[in-house]
Amino acid sequence: MIHFTLDEVKETFTEAIHRVQTEDERTFLQDRGRDVAVLISVENLELLEQLEEQADLEEALKAMNDPTDEVVNWEDAQKELDVL
Repeated sequence: MIHFTLDEVKETFTEAIHRVQTEDERTFLQDRGRDVAVLISVENLELLEQLEEQADLEEALKAMNDPTDEVVNWEDAQKELDVL
């Protein structure tokens, strides 16, 4: 893991990208000493997206199988959300 200030990354952007690509190293970008962004590889991004999708699916399945959830018909939901 490496940290660059925004000024440093302007000067060394090619190096930062190279490290992400070749070493699969996350590169944190800092502004005034605070981490504000991260450069990650495409593979890491795809993995994060898969994990998010899996978590969403698990949450949906849990909700669908919850016998305490109230069933609301479509028309009532539209009225409640004021989309009619």
